[in-house]
Amino acid sequence: NRLSHLALSGALGGVAFWLIALPFDHVKSRIQVSDERTSFSIFSILRNTPISQLYLGFGSAIARGVPGSAIVFVVYARVFDFLKKENFLDLVFNKK
Repeated sequence: NRLSHLALSGALGGVAFWLIALPFDHVKSRIQVSDERTSFSIFSILRNTPISQLYLGFGSAIARGVPGSAIVFVVYARVFDFLKKENFLDLVFNKK
C-alpha cells in the first residue's frame, strides 16, 4: 500500500544519506576534537584513515536515521496530500 511505500522510500533515503554523510561526519568530529595547535586537513585525514574507520558508527546512524527518515517522509506526504485536497496550496500560492 501507499503508506508502506512511503515509509520504505524514506528509510532508503535515510540509508543513502548516511552512506554519503558518515565519512564527512567522521572527519568533522576528528577536526573538532583535535588539539588547537594541531591543524588537520580533510585530505590528510582521508589519506591516513582506512575507509572502514570512516564508517565506524554506521549501525548507530542507521538505527536512528532510518526510522526518523521514514516517519518524516510519511508525514510530509500526508500533510502535502491534505493541503492539496483542502485547496490550501492554491490559497498560499494565489492560484484560482
